[in-house]
Amino acid sequence: MRMDVTYSRVGSVQSREYTMPVDSRDPRSRQNHLGFTTRWKNRKYLSRVYFKWLCVDWNSLLLLLRTQSGEAAPFLRWILERMCRKADQVSDHLWRMFKDDRIPSLSDLLTALETASRYFSSVCITIDAIDESNPRRELLKVLRDLATDFRFSNIRLLVTSREYMDIEKVMEEISTEVSIRNAYLDADFRQYTESRLATNDKLKDWTEDLRNEALEAISCGAKGMFRWVVCQLDALRRLNGNKAAIRNELKNLPKTLNETYDRIFDIIPEEDRQVVASALDWICFHYKLFRGPSIHVGCKLLLEAIKGDLNRQNLSIRDYRYDVEFFRESCGCLITVTLDGDNIFDGHEKFVVSFSHYTVMEYLAISTRFSAESSFYLDKLTAIGGRTSVIFSEAFQYDVASETSTPESDRFSPGITWQWDFGTYCSFAALKMMVEYEEVILQNEELATMVTTPHHSRTHPLDTIRRLYLLDNGVYNVEALIERLGLAAIEWCLDIAIEFHVPLSPQTWHSGRPGLHGSFQTR
Repeated sequence: MRMDVTYSRVGSVQSREYTMPVDSRDPRSRQNHLGFTTRWKNRKYLSRVYFKWLCVDWNSLLLLLRTQSGEAAPFLRWILERMCRKADQVSDHLWRMFKDDRIPSLSDLLTALETASRYFSSVCITIDAIDESNPRRELLKVLRDLATDFRFSNIRLLVTSREYMDIEKVMEEISTEVSIRNAYLDADFRQYTESRLATNDKLKDWTEDLRNEALEAISCGAKGMFRWVVCQLDALRRLNGNKAAIRNELKNLPKTLNETYDRIFDIIPEEDRQVVASALDWICFHYKLFRGPSIHVGCKLLLEAIKGDLNRQNLSIRDYRYDVEFFRESCGCLITVTLDGDNIFDGHEKFVVSFSHYTVMEYLAISTRFSAESSFYLDKLTAIGGRTSVIFSEAFQYDVASETSTPESDRFSPGITWQWDFGTYCSFAALKMMVEYEEVILQNEELATMVTTPHHSRTHPLDTIRRLYLLDNGVYNVEALIERLGLAAIEWCLDIAIEFHVPLSPQTWHSGRPGLHGSFQTR
């Protein structure tokens, strides 16, 4: 029996919470097990622990899937967790897997879902932006099974996506397509455009007839793409010229987002393009290394990184000061500069930078206007490897003792993450690479030697983090930052070193085996 599936081509994930299967590397998993065993600590915690095993964030009503190793299993885990909680019961099949400490396969999860679905007369599931899932082959297969298998006949799906051939191939056979574009949406776009034309500092100075022409041109060209509307308005506000020149631009508006991004880069002054490219490259590297946009990069840090790039390329820095307004003006709708609410103290405002939309990264990945070594269109390992030399050079030369003696007004509240200087950032980034990208470092003999061989002229990043740990006093919140960045693997080493006063200086840290993880040992 085929179930009803509604399929819509548009959208992006708006959820703010996520969940992933717990594994042995996750500190939350270890905290709920007896030491050095696979046994759960106590049956009195069973309700919460059980759902942690099934689905990490047991309070979440929304799921944001991370795009790394396939999202079919996390999706099914989360659906099961919600259904079991709603029904207040767990199937025997699921309970046995939990007691046996088994990691459920897709087949196991589908079997459990079949049983759980019987608790309800109807189950409605909405999945937004499956085009952002990568890889998505297993997820599409699961969606096809949910839509066609008689076992799931009381489940209804609403799936949204942009137009991709592999998604359409699966969906067109099992779903009814619904276009997101309609008169109400067009009216919203028109109202937004009219408001921006009337309030933007530059656009509002246009004559009324010119603003009306812009309104009609943008409203007709939007075709359901709000992002396209935002970008056109950003590009138009940069135009310098008479009415004839502006009218010519309005008659030749780009039809796609990629064409729009091309135009935006063409508008950037020649002397600023290298700076903009460097900024975007660092944001892209940061995104790939730390797996997503939830940990933004600070403006101050980004400026330090850019200046380093320009110095290494022997390019002079213009005499005016690069600041938040420079990023906003030169990069325009390519980035978003936001004020981190936790980063306001003593009148100082701390800004963070991120890509304004996932389509910016997609554009950068296919554009040919940048260097072949850019992080934009390299695969993840190569992109991370391209910045390795810079990161490790800075990290091993960094002296945290001198850099942290700053006025109290320049210290950070517990919520601060990435507003330290470039040396601190590189220390955390270097440890992240050692823990998760060992193969990238081992391909470079010089870097491998730097990491595994002590030398009095170098400060190991682990020692830097230890010193920050000791200097913390609730100011830097290093412990929370370590966990947030996925570096819990080194936390036990820091705890032991601090508790037993074991130094982690170059004289005492060493390599315990071929590779890098041994460098986290102490003696």
